[in-house]
Amino acid sequence: MHLKSLFIIILLTLTAYLSAEKLSLFTAQDYYTTELTTSLMILSDTGEYPSIDSLSINGERYKSEKLRRMRKGIITCEFPITYTSSDSLDIIIYQAKETISRRCSLTILPDKLNAVKIDRLRGCVIADDLPFFPAGFYTYSPVQPTLMEEEVVRGFNLISPYQKIESETRAERIYYLDRAYELGLKVNYNLLSVAGGGGVDLKEHDFTDMGKVLSLLREEVTAIKDHPALLSWYISDEPYANGVKPEYLEMIYDLIKGIDPYHPITIVFMKATMAKNYENALDIAMADPYPLPVRDIYEIEKVTHRLTNEFFPERLVWNVPQAFGGSEWWRREPTPLEMRSMLYLALLNGSSGYQFFIRKGLNGFPKSTQVWNTSSEVMLEMQQIVPWLFSGEANPEVDDGTLAITSKGYKLRESAIYISVNGENFPRELVLKTPDNFTGKAEVLFENRSVDVKDGIVRDYLDNFGIRVYRIYYSNKPNIPRETDETMINPGFERNYTAGVPAGCYANVAEGRGITYFIDPRVAANGLNSLRMNNYPGHSSFNLSFYPVKVRQNTDYTLSIRAKKARQAEFYLPPQKVKRTFWEKLLGKEEQTVTPKISTSFFYLKFGNYTSPKYNINENWDKYSFNFKFNQGSKQIERFSPRIVYEGPGTAWFDDFELLPLLNLSSVNKDGTCVVTAVNGLPGAVFRYTLNGDRPTVESPVMPDSLKLCESGVIKVCAFKDKQEIAFVEREFVLHKAIFSEISFIEPISVNYPANGAVTLCDAMLATDTHFDGNWLGFDNGKLDFVVKLESTQQVNSTTLRFLQSPENSIVLPESVDVSYSLDGSLYSEVHRIKILTDDTKQSRILKITFDEEAVPAKFIRIKAFVEDADKIMMMDEVIIN
Repeated sequence: MHLKSLFIIILLTLTAYLSAEKLSLFTAQDYYTTELTTSLMILSDTGEYPSIDSLSINGERYKSEKLRRMRKGIITCEFPITYTSSDSLDIIIYQAKETISRRCSLTILPDKLNAVKIDRLRGCVIADDLPFFPAGFYTYSPVQPTLMEEEVVRGFNLISPYQKIESETRAERIYYLDRAYELGLKVNYNLLSVAGGGGVDLKEHDFTDMGKVLSLLREEVTAIKDHPALLSWYISDEPYANGVKPEYLEMIYDLIKGIDPYHPITIVFMKATMAKNYENALDIAMADPYPLPVRDIYEIEKVTHRLTNEFFPERLVWNVPQAFGGSEWWRREPTPLEMRSMLYLALLNGSSGYQFFIRKGLNGFPKSTQVWNTSSEVMLEMQQIVPWLFSGEANPEVDDGTLAITSKGYKLRESAIYISVNGENFPRELVLKTPDNFTGKAEVLFENRSVDVKDGIVRDYLDNFGIRVYRIYYSNKPNIPRETDETMINPGFERNYTAGVPAGCYANVAEGRGITYFIDPRVAANGLNSLRMNNYPGHSSFNLSFYPVKVRQNTDYTLSIRAKKARQAEFYLPPQKVKRTFWEKLLGKEEQTVTPKISTSFFYLKFGNYTSPKYNINENWDKYSFNFKFNQGSKQIERFSPRIVYEGPGTAWFDDFELLPLLNLSSVNKDGTCVVTAVNGLPGAVFRYTLNGDRPTVESPVMPDSLKLCESGVIKVCAFKDKQEIAFVEREFVLHKAIFSEISFIEPISVNYPANGAVTLCDAMLATDTHFDGNWLGFDNGKLDFVVKLESTQQVNSTTLRFLQSPENSIVLPESVDVSYSLDGSLYSEVHRIKILTDDTKQSRILKITFDEEAVPAKFIRIKAFVEDADKIMMMDEVIIN
């Protein structure tokens, strides 16, 4: 063989060997307790998705349709957990040209209440069985008495006090841990003085007697490991700069994990280039580059990106933001705009949590309250998009066309979040290209506006150091009820104008410092969000009072809500000191502590003078409701605020807060006829009805599931329980030729008064004289224009229209009404017009207008109305064709 040919063969062989991809395998979490399933993660060192035909996991074959492509080139395969004694998985990977056999560890631990897990697939920690986004800060020890109460209401959920670990001062540390738990805060527990050193007060760390140091470390970890406020252990601050070797910290890591395998271990790095050397001594790498003013804010991007690439997916990365400046090597603090930009740059490059350096309280550190307010604001914003940040799904590709802007997308099923950050101190135009050539609207989160998206491109502007967060629903956009004075405002907590803060309510926390009520997107009975409320022992209750709702006198209503509580709410109450009497103190009786009895979390609802029973909350979403007949005040229509009154201790979530008529009637089209159904919130009740005008009694006929109407009239329905009337409703129905006809709107209906849409005008059901009874369809902009299409050509003898006047609600009668007829929908007859003489009366009333015709043949009927004042609203309820 020619030497050159031999060289080529050797080179090709060597190239093939070097280019062969190396596969890494992990389970989705670092350990498991009660989970029923998990996912195997497979990723290639090439950064691309590995080519896999199928998998075998412990002998079970999973074909290609079971494999999912997730973020950063990860392929996953979900499989059940059997909870056997085995701690490893036998994996066979089938590729086109080869079969690879591997083993992967699967760690299973007994269930524990305060367990904290690393979710490698989603890139976050799991605490209290939910994705947890750390928004915290360093502080000093002993912890300033009101600091936690001041900061938890801003949205911070984590603290990490610098502390010297000594046996005689442990009670002081447990005291702040207890208070943190009561307030819903977690703790990154500082062990520097007995672990890896560094941090504030470095000189006080004495490691000359290692036996004593390690003994105290074991003692401290054993004492603290079961505390429900514990999130993680913090063992070393900037170890490379302080001469702490990786081997030593690996020994510390193994020692702590041997005592407590349930909590991750963190280390902070100033020099990111050296962090990889310590990978076997940590679960979470924290970075503190502190760039300003010597370096630009893109230093945050570089450092976070490097650590994420080195540690993903086994380990997480948190950012330590620079919330200080003005001395040492830092001439000044960041500006609020710089702080916002740095925080988002860290997020887009892989940070899954924050621990600010440093918070002393009020205007101590940082001295700029504006900087700290911005920090709080951004933490709340990020917590509102946690479902997208931690979905684990493949990130959608984005392109902003410039290196000056950093952009990234996060996908969650059929929706996506797109974030763009301007890292420079002058404004820029943003042209953001998103995938799928979508055309529609993008919400601009936290700004209460939206922008157009055309062929996948978002055009907007970024101010200096500016941030934009866009949300696009590609399908299945949540149905958010429109706001009116007649229904609950924001009943599902989906519409919120300030990050994390529920809209449409007042808060009454009394003396409860540190009481919180936040929007939580991690948990929901329906939709995207719920309301999370947290109370603590010693504080009786607090309540949220919601925007007033209009109700009618002598009408039956049901007020309902869904609720659940956190798993830990009843399981931990800190020991309390027993008060000694004067004589006991004088005689020198020792102070004693007792463990309080388990305290149950409960709530109740209020509406005016009506109060529900007290409801104990469990760990599942349950619906709680109570019924009442409204009879309060002197007016026919009154306004009152529904309230949620929560009595802790602990955390509870609420959703679907609704006030509805207890008994209602609706009509539907069934086989060409009109049938009426009773809609109610009364399980177990018997419904009886009449059509002769009398009020139903226990002897009246039972209402069928669907009552077929044979003639026009008034239906009265009563609900009975144990032969006692508990609800009543009546409605007038009119049968006519246009029932359930097709209606086309030339002028759109009002977004604020949509009623039931087009069917409102042809459902045979007449509205009452109250505009909020749900059967008045609104038209604004001064115009009303629509076409009724009959099922076939009919002889029209009359067209009757009903309009509502309610001046106090800006609902007026039209100035003129036009009706015209057509056989084909194109050529219409001469317009028949009626002018209406309006009056100045302030009372609500219904005006019925009838156009008497002489057997006009028609299949299409066009109806138009006009009012000069475009700010007023016109309302109709039924188009009656005879």
